[in-house]
Amino acid sequence: MRHKILYLGLATLTLAACTGPVIMGTDAAAIYVTKPSTPPPADTEDQIPQHESWCYSTMGDPECFAHPQDVVPDRLINVDPPSRYPVDIHAYHNAVIEGQ
Repeated sequence: MRHKILYLGLATLTLAACTGPVIMGTDAAAIYVTKPSTPPPADTEDQIPQHESWCYSTMGDPECFAHPQDVVPDRLINVDPPSRYPVDIHAYHNAVIEGQ
């Protein structure tokens, strides 16, 4: 009988540890008083570096890379953001003809 009560007590203490942190009244009041009315905007300039995305056709889904790959030029699908250099033959001819 004593062992059953001991096991029941240990089980209760073990399950009580699973409830997570308990916030007492003074802590809850301090959190409520010091929280800002509106959260600050996200600062994405320093968090997400700007990079190009070079996308190439494959036998499956297109694959995109941060740098140009050494592949057949006809496999190039898209460059985002648009490159300042012509990336396909048609764009190259237009740039050369317009540049004259």
